[in-house]
Amino acid sequence: MTRTPLLRAAVYCSRLGDYFFQEIADLLAAGLEDLGAEVARGSETGGFLADVDWHLVVAPQQFFFLGDGARLRVAPWPEGVVLYNAEQPTAEWFPLVRRLLTRAHAVWEADFSQSQAWRREGQRAAYVPMGWAPGAPFLQASSVLPRHSERPIDVLFAGSRVPRRERFFESVAPYLRRYRIELRLVSDNAFLRKDSPRRMTEEMLGLARRAKIVLNVHREAAPYFEWHRVAMHGVGQGAFVVSETATAAPPLVPGRDFAALPLEKMADALRYYLSTDQGRIESERIAAQGHRTYSEQCRLAGFLRPAVDALGDPSRRSPTRTRVEAAMDLLRERSPALVPGFH
Repeated sequence: MTRTPLLRAAVYCSRLGDYFFQEIADLLAAGLEDLGAEVARGSETGGFLADVDWHLVVAPQQFFFLGDGARLRVAPWPEGVVLYNAEQPTAEWFPLVRRLLTRAHAVWEADFSQSQAWRREGQRAAYVPMGWAPGAPFLQASSVLPRHSERPIDVLFAGSRVPRRERFFESVAPYLRRYRIELRLVSDNAFLRKDSPRRMTEEMLGLARRAKIVLNVHREAAPYFEWHRVAMHGVGQGAFVVSETATAAPPLVPGRDFAALPLEKMADALRYYLSTDQGRIESERIAAQGHRTYSEQCRLAGFLRPAVDALGDPSRRSPTRTRVEAAMDLLRERSPALVPGFH
């Protein structure tokens, strides 16, 4: 792996945010270290760190709006702030990410389609999906994974409790009762960091490594590829992922590395994969290929290398942003009522 000497970066994540953003921050820090960068970790309580070239803020919609982060939002930012976005475009928090873009040097995006959309808008954007990195626990070696047929959990799903998911699981409950199901539908508040995020990571990865099937059901009808659930907690643990139809997520390919289908067909798919010999053979084959693709083609440093190279000089901000515009953006944050067009 080519090294990047003399690169100093700080990776930030809100202490008050969802636990899985801490996982993503840990992963990005490990990926940057894999490139040879010197990496420090920070949070909203300590503010921006000194003596670093780049400030990578994970989940800016939480970092700059929860707790002490609100103070950082309305203060001047240092040069070299990069936002890492994994928020879905249809989510209620997504406008907060967009609101911060003009003050940042660049945006790194987990979703392939959205990274292209940012670039079409003139943003300095890069596609940085959630691959794996040495030192991060999200790729389990195939040699130590349990055999697919011997995994005791038939179906695993963990995610926020929203009406759409509740309706789906109620509809398939009569069929799934005959299998061992691990269903974790929790309120959004339950994902906030009230407990040790690393303990939650260990628990969730332990479940995924014992599951034959990891389900991915979107919280909203709009398609989106949830890298965190599908890759980090799915194929990376050797599970067979059955996902609702999602956006493109190269290099992972539906039908080869995981199954993707409309929600209304998911119950029949589960019946096929769990109850027929051919379905069980197919699910084991796809799970093995998905794990192979993730381990061979999704090393995070491979995604980070072009993203880092494209950043250029931290003192040169996005070409779409002038100093006057930056000053107006800061004024909007501090006194929105004084600046027309802010909402």
